[in-house]
Amino acid sequence: MKTTFYDSAMQELKSYVENRCGGNVTRAAEELGIKPVVLHQWIKGTRSPAFSGISVAFDAMGARFVPPDEELEAYDFVPKTTARAGAGSSFITEDETQGLYAFRKDFFAAQHISATKSILIDVMGDSMSPTLQDGDTILIDKSDTQIVDGRIYLVTLGDNLLIKRIFMAARGLVLHSDNPSYMDTPIGQEDLDAFRVHGRLRWAGKCF
Repeated sequence: MKTTFYDSAMQELKSYVENRCGGNVTRAAEELGIKPVVLHQWIKGTRSPAFSGISVAFDAMGARFVPPDEELEAYDFVPKTTARAGAGSSFITEDETQGLYAFRKDFFAAQHISATKSILIDVMGDSMSPTLQDGDTILIDKSDTQIVDGRIYLVTLGDNLLIKRIFMAARGLVLHSDNPSYMDTPIGQEDLDAFRVHGRLRWAGKCF
């Protein structure tokens, strides 16, 4: 069955509620400038949005309509994974693509980033606050895995997918949380088999 414009629009709306707002319809409605009961009805399919209503939500999401004949040569597209990087104790490691998101090519050129070697992923938790907040979307350069002291990387430690600042130490590495309420995690030689660097943080889209 062919996917209609309405189907695609509703899927994007549901993804925003689930991935940006943790499934909290009330929070999403406040961010999108619509009534919570209305958004709930849209998601459940018990009420179809009028164009004037849903356009308000998509304006708040930063979405825009692209005519079929519009040139997109100035943009590169980066996949967003459904996995979430834990900036705290929470983490989700399912690795499926949620969609493609456009970035201007001149941005990548200026930052020396390759779109084909980058991913987008959402942050969970508050241990990297105030640098990164729960719900932020971050761009990870997977080609940049060489650790530089004090930079932020997406890593796995055992089964945990984490976004952490890494410092060099005399006997290994230290995974540092910018939130002072969290303790650092030392990585010694005995931990290296369970440790992997996936890439460096290059950009963050803030959740307000």
